[in-house]
Amino acid sequence: MTRKPVSSLADKRNPLQGLFTATLKQVYGVEKELPDVCETLQDEATSKAVRIAMQERRNESITHLEQLEKIFLLINEEPDTEKCRVVKGLLKEANTLVDETDAHSVARDAALVFSGQKIEHYKISLYATLVQFAQALGISGAVTLLTGLLQDEKYAESLLSGLSQSLINKLAMEKPA
Repeated sequence: MTRKPVSSLADKRNPLQGLFTATLKQVYGVEKELPDVCETLQDEATSKAVRIAMQERRNESITHLEQLEKIFLLINEEPDTEKCRVVKGLLKEANTLVDETDAHSVARDAALVFSGQKIEHYKISLYATLVQFAQALGISGAVTLLTGLLQDEKYAESLLSGLSQSLINKLAMEKPA
């Protein structure tokens, strides 16, 4: 069985560089897609806290795109995206959860936050991997930028976790109709 390269730009002389570039394109694609997704999720939210959280995630993705573009410059690559089936699946699941919950309900808000958390966890894994790749490749400028992005993602996830706990507590207190 012949294997397809991870990226069309995979560098046969340095497979790690190819993986780094492919993963960078993947996270760039994720961040590029998220502002529109967050705006849609924000529109579906009931509580002000969830709307604010989605707006913050939207703004964060826009800022992250700018940082990722700096990393592309560092490695002499044009910013480009690579399809990410994982995030496509997570977004499809988020839409399903929205469709299966009542509008203007705590359950919908909990589903939105839960979906956001899953995406944050995935982004944390991508950024952590990119930091390790950049360290191994000796791209110190990328290590610095990616470490900052990773910290942003961890902080965002902690905020969503707190919000999630609050919503779960509200759901637990609701009496079935």
